[in-house]
Amino acid sequence: MGRTYGSKNGQHGATINMEQFKSLCGMLCTEKEICDFFGCSHDTLNRWCHDNFGMTFGEAWGKFTSFGKISIRRYQFKQAETNPTMAIWLGKQYLGQKDDKEEETQPLDRIEVTFTGENEDRKGRLERLEAEAMKELGMKDGNQDRDA
Repeated sequence: MGRTYGSKNGQHGATINMEQFKSLCGMLCTEKEICDFFGCSHDTLNRWCHDNFGMTFGEAWGKFTSFGKISIRRYQFKQAETNPTMAIWLGKQYLGQKDDKEEETQPLDRIEVTFTGENEDRKGRLERLEAEAMKELGMKDGNQDRDA
């Protein structure tokens, strides 16, 4: 049996199994989840990683989570064979593809114009033109008969 971690004399500490550790990292478990699984503190886990891998927990976690990420990626590519949404998402993530969005222009609802003095009679003409345009739009929408 290997060294137990987390106690001064090694008798009451946690025993950390390397294969289980790698498996938990591969499932993208957090440090807290791994510590809870083995019943140890993060200091104990970090010390164990240093003794067994020559690196900190963070470095070891980064190394062993790669297996989980590979599995996820494999599953995503398999899904893309039958799921167009997944295929589009993968294309956007890895191939730089994007949706083409045409710029939509929206008509103005209203334009405010101020008339003074000699422009008063232009104001009347503009109001008549606006009324005619509204009548024309009403006919296009089918709200009025053409002969009315």
